[in-house]
Amino acid sequence: MSDERVKVLVVDDTAPIRNLLERILEDDFAVFSAPDGAAALEVFARIRPEIIVLDVNMPRLSGLEVVRELRGQGENETIVIMLTGQDDLALKAEALNLGANDFLTKPFHKGELLARVTASARQVMLMRELRRANARTARELNRIATLQRRMLPGELKLAPGLAGEVLHRPSALASGDFYDSAPLPGGGFRVCVADVSGHGAKAAFLMAVIRTLFHAALEDGLSPGELAVRVNRHLLHISGEGDFASFFAADISADGSLMHYVSCGHPPALLMHGDAPPALLGPTMPVLGIMDCRAETARVGLSGDFGLLLYTDGLYEWRGPDGEMFGLDRFLALARERGRLSGPFLQDFFSHLCVLAQGDPSGEDDLTALWLTRRRDA
Repeated sequence: MSDERVKVLVVDDTAPIRNLLERILEDDFAVFSAPDGAAALEVFARIRPEIIVLDVNMPRLSGLEVVRELRGQGENETIVIMLTGQDDLALKAEALNLGANDFLTKPFHKGELLARVTASARQVMLMRELRRANARTARELNRIATLQRRMLPGELKLAPGLAGEVLHRPSALASGDFYDSAPLPGGGFRVCVADVSGHGAKAAFLMAVIRTLFHAALEDGLSPGELAVRVNRHLLHISGEGDFASFFAADISADGSLMHYVSCGHPPALLMHGDAPPALLGPTMPVLGIMDCRAETARVGLSGDFGLLLYTDGLYEWRGPDGEMFGLDRFLALARERGRLSGPFLQDFFSHLCVLAQGDPSGEDDLTALWLTRRRDA
């Protein structure tokens, strides 16, 4: 017998009927038997049948009690075909409500029995293939996630005098969020955060494309705006299905006094700048991957101490216990309130978000945040 054959458990307290069921099914299925409901549960625990042909009226434990016990244990994929000598609509309704899948009335015809079990077996084989496919997908996503972790920097490469923190929590094995930093050829450094639409392998692939373009643009001497145009052109060329990415990239000068940046449909960066009121760095270009666009950059002076918060929308697009979206305004208000230029910030800030969410908001979307600071008296 092949191990691939569908396992069927026949349960009936009448030996001749039980033997007949076995003889009819044994040529096509791996058949096991039990003389009553209590024995059926013992056999089930040992062999895990995929289909049960189950008599209703039995000593020790009835068929209905067996179904109630199995479904109560969470055994919802096992197909249960009830055998009954009563054409009782109320009994059938009760059994179906408990979790039975089908009915066969005694005396049954051999052809009808085979047809019912064979139809159920086709469903079992489909579920087997789905489980195999899901397992293959999970293995692939694990491989992708491993590669992604290698592509993301362990720590930010910043100019002397600056400090950086990173918070990165993917909602699934493969993430569409990306961040990186690198020194500029003429001094200073570039930092980038991007958020690709969707999740899974496709988002991870597009994230890898953006990473490649980020580093190639540094070698080619492109400005942040020119980098954004290049990313946009590639997304338009390869995605073709409405995929897009929000994108923020900034160049900070070697002395830390000036920042040129581009923000492409990305959540506004929060700049906490000395004694000045916190400022939001809004969009300079549309989201990438939707339409042709030209480079549009902005600049801001960074004299004195400052803190720069870059983040993706997963940090605020989650619903709290009251069912309401947390929202960007509340997120920014909390960041202004708790932001500090000395000491760790992001982990404490995220812990506070978890308290407000009464859980981990990264279950809904990828979360990424960077916190860059400079204190001249540090």
